[in-house]
Amino acid sequence: MNFASNIASLGTFMYLGLVNYSIGIPMGIAMIGGALLGSRIAIRKGAAYVRPLFIAVTALLIGKQLLDLI
Repeated sequence: MNFASNIASLGTFMYLGLVNYSIGIPMGIAMIGGALLGSRIAIRKGAAYVRPLFIAVTALLIGKQLLDLI
């Protein structure tokens, strides 16, 4: 569902001429590279590494949201 909605959004923004390709293409390449690297690390190191990392990042994001709320 998320992929389908992203493709529909991209199509809409492209149709309206609101896509900044000079920012979007490098950003997309970096996201793909990060996903490949992250999945390889997660597979190699396993859940014992991923779970604490996930909890730490989630805690940081919650903290940022709380600071932004204040």
